[in-house]
Order: sequence, then C-alpha cells, then structure tokens
Amino acid sequence: MAFPTRKLEAICEISTATLIIQNQPKAFEGEADAMTVDVKFKNDGQDCDISIYLAEMYLFYPSTDEMTDAVDMTISGSSASAAFPEILTAKGGSPMLVIRIKDPYNGNILTACAAPIRIQNVLGKTVITTRPPTPSEVVYIGRAPYISEESGNWMTWDAASGAYVDTGKSATGPQGEQGIQGIQGIQGIPGFTPYIGANGNWFVGTEDTMIAARGPKGEQGDAAPIPYIGENGNWFVGDTDTGTKAQGPAGQNGTGSGTVTGVKVGNQTYAPASDGVVELPAPDTTLKEAGKAADSGAVRAALDELKGAIPAPYSLPTASATVKGGVMVGNGLAIDENGVLSLALPDLDEVSY
Repeated sequence: MAFPTRKLEAICEISTATLIIQNQPKAFEGEADAMTVDVKFKNDGQDCDISIYLAEMYLFYPSTDEMTDAVDMTISGSSASAAFPEILTAKGGSPMLVIRIKDPYNGNILTACAAPIRIQNVLGKTVITTRPPTPSEVVYIGRAPYISEESGNWMTWDAASGAYVDTGKSATGPQGEQGIQGIQGIQGIPGFTPYIGANGNWFVGTEDTMIAARGPKGEQGDAAPIPYIGENGNWFVGDTDTGTKAQGPAGQNGTGSGTVTGVKVGNQTYAPASDGVVELPAPDTTLKEAGKAADSGAVRAALDELKGAIPAPYSLPTASATVKGGVMVGNGLAIDENGVLSLALPDLDEVSY
C-alpha cells in the first residue's frame, strides 16, 4: 500500500525561467508515486498554453553534479502534471526540481524552470509503504541550497558554521558549442495564387472562397458645406472660421533699377528730361483740317453737279405735221391743268348710223 498521495504545486514563469514552489509536502527517499507535481505555466504573469509542446521533469543534485532520468508530464492547456516515481526518490538530499518544455519535432529544449526541494532520507533505507514514517525514522539533510544573486553560484548550508557558504560552482553552466546546422527541408509545393472569378469572388485554385473581392457600396456621405467669406474677411466652412483671410496681404513696392532712355512714337523717339519726365509734342492738326476743307469742297462740287443735272419743267407740245413727239387732242378729248386726258361721250339719242 502506497503512501497517501500528496501534491506539490508550482508556477513556471517562462519569461524569467523561474520555478516558484507554492507548497511542498514531505517527500521521502524510496517512495513511489506518493506525490504528484502540478505546474502552472505563465509568461509575464499571464497563463501560457503549452498544448503543442512536450513537458518533462527531473532532479538535479548540484553537490554531486548528478541528474535523474526525465519523467514525461501530462499537459492540459497551461498546466502539466506527473506522479513522482521511484526513480526521482531513489536518493535523498536537496536536489533541484527542473521542469522543462521541449519542441516535439526536434527535441530542442525551449525553456527550463528550476527550484530546490527536499527528499528526506529514511533510516535503514527502508521504504515504509503502509504509513508515513515517524520523525525518528527520518534523517533531515539540512537546508536547501539556493543561487546567490550576487555571484550566481550555488549556496549550500554548512552545519558546522551554521551558515550558507558559496560552493564556487556557477548555477549556469558554460555555453555549449553551436550545434551542427540541420539539413534543409524539402521545398514545399507552390501554393495557388488567388484570383477574382467571373462571379466577383476570390478563388484559390478552383475553389470559390465565397468572399467577394469588392466590398458593399457605402452609404452616400453628407454634402460638404460650401465655403464663404465671413464678415471678418475670413473663409468660413459651415460655422467654422478657418482663420484664413480671403484677400491676401498687399505686395511690396517694386525695387527695379532700370533706366528709361526714351519713348518712341511712330518713327520719332523722345528722350526724358532731367526729372525723368518725357514730354510729347502737341498733335499736328494741319492734315486733319486740310482733310476737312478738302472734303467740304468735294461735297459742294458734287451737289452742284447733281443740281445741274435736274431737268427744267417740260411742257408737252401739240403735235402737228411739223411738230413731232407732241399730243394732238381730237374731238371730244380734253387735257386739264394736271395733264389728265378726258373723253366726252356724245348723246346716244342723237347718234345716227
């Protein structure tokens, strides 16, 4: 009959590789599966899921530089547990309990956390399986070693002096040689290049992902306010004064240093006076006045010519044997002063045939 099962609980902080023992029940040399170890894994204080890795534990004895075989642990999310088998209690003392995480593909150790525990010796090397040993049957080894923060060496308890002494052994071993570079893996099969199908969805190979390449049309946004010039002369957008003046500042006066040598009017050039003013002569109106006079005489001559061409009043002569182009008025005809020709009809009753 085995001892009643006891539980050692600890936290492995991955970021600092520290194993924090929360409680350690008594462990005795030679007992088998009488104690279980439950470890909670955290990274920067947060629970860390290690389901895809391997976890194992073993004991390391700094005083003799010995270590036991490793025992696999059962992983559940961010926790791992295992029973303390006989191979871990075969030797009493103050070993380090080491918990480490390994890569399941290549066996590389990813991190390890360690803390000292106590395994008490039993008198006569006899393992009692029916009851816990009495205090008289237990040989107490002493206080557990620890790592000095100053030197980084293992500190062990010296019963003679009643104090911890520096063993001179570094808790961190020398860096190992770089391992042989692994064989390069086989190149993977080229993947499919996504493309947009005729239905507008993304395709990978011949598979329609049912994801549209173009998202839904967004709602029309609100109309933007029209900028305007406020009473203070600034541009406004809605009710917001932009602080920008609509009219820019006045430009600076020019600083040209060129010299005017004259002003050319037609073929004549006029030079400036000493004060820089160019005086132009009064316009010559002689030609203009001559033109006026010439125009006036030509108009008069044309009018006189037209006046001479107007015929005088004409009186139509009476035609005769010697006068041609006239009009002879016969019997019963008469011409009045306006030149109207009239015919006087005779009395029909007096007409004879």
